[in-house]
Amino acid sequence: RNALALSDKINNQLLTARSFHVLGTCYDYTGNLDSCLYNFNKAAAIYESLNNEERLSNVISDKANAYYVSGNYELALRNHFTALELRKKAGNKSYVAKSLNNIGVLYRSKKDYASAINYYRQSLAIKEELHDEQGILNTLINISSAYNGADKFDSTYFYAHNAMQLAKKIHAEKDIYGSQSNMAVALFGLHKPAQAEQIFYEVEQKALSHNDRDVLI
Repeated sequence: RNALALSDKINNQLLTARSFHVLGTCYDYTGNLDSCLYNFNKAAAIYESLNNEERLSNVISDKANAYYVSGNYELALRNHFTALELRKKAGNKSYVAKSLNNIGVLYRSKKDYASAINYYRQSLAIKEELHDEQGILNTLINISSAYNGADKFDSTYFYAHNAMQLAKKIHAEKDIYGSQSNMAVALFGLHKPAQAEQIFYEVEQKALSHNDRDVLI
């Protein structure tokens, strides 16, 4: 609020918009959706008047995430698609990939796994083009989870295994656990309980050795 008062005083529109955006994010964290949206909309109006499409897309994407958390998937999707078009227009491939991934997350929440996988794959293709290894890893895990939701366990295992290999390569320990867990779930679905239990045992032992309580819980 102090930054907002200062930006008004010095008539800095960019700083004013940024202040509204930060305030909206703070209200989002506290679960106050009305105040969150009010501040996001104020920020968006200023960015639109300044023709700052990239920052406008960020506000709209955050607005979509706020709707998602509140359970309003339709408005979340609508805003994510708006953010996606703005990001395509701005030519920021990294942000385009993030929007595509966010749309995939929403479709997975709606149990529309085919659409989720479609958008995840589009996101994955851009991340591969950008050599974004952590981004690739995140999306491989998302694709694996979507296939699991669709009860397509061969594909669940395939993408989870690829994710695990990449996680080991870049030393992403938590993602190794996540991808191995997806592999184990897939093996249960493929009626291979002994192999699944072995993977779960390995994950538990690694977690114990690292004192990783999140995984153990």
